[in-house]
Amino acid sequence: MSDITLLKGTEEVKLSDIEWVDCTPDAAVDNKAVDVSFKYTVPDGDYTGLKLGYGVRADLNAKKPSDFPVGHPLYLENEYWVGWNSYIFTKVQGKYDMDGNGATETILFYHCGADTVYNTTTFARTIRVAGDAALTVEFDLKKLFTFNGQLLDLNDPLNQATSHSASNIALGLKMMSNMKNATTLE
Repeated sequence: MSDITLLKGTEEVKLSDIEWVDCTPDAAVDNKAVDVSFKYTVPDGDYTGLKLGYGVRADLNAKKPSDFPVGHPLYLENEYWVGWNSYIFTKVQGKYDMDGNGATETILFYHCGADTVYNTTTFARTIRVAGDAALTVEFDLKKLFTFNGQLLDLNDPLNQATSHSASNIALGLKMMSNMKNATTLE
């Protein structure tokens, strides 16, 4: 996530340029949710929305892991594609039982990156900040795979994996553009 920003009318209160969000199921308290928390100091008041960037914005994506100090979210070398000169913005991986027999027949890979797939969304709503207030941003994987009310057809081989070719980002663009539909603000 990048450019995490609270909105107050036309004013923007930047919370973070970039954060590493790891929703690996191994870190989950159950098989339904992974909790990732960030704490920011924000002036008390009423805000009008939240802006989020999905991926790494172009000026940061133009850099390499070695350009950042140890511990910075963009220092992670295994999250950078040298051949693309880009960070990997999202990794969604899983197994798919195509015929419902209980056996995995297909491995799914959705690795998205490149400036073209970066996008932002704004949630317009009143957000009251007072004391130790918390805001929950929720990502729903099922909604990520839902387009126009229909689940992505995983039986179609073209929908089972993003290309690792920088010249073929159609599925990556489709998935990253749908991130806003898979996100809710509580």
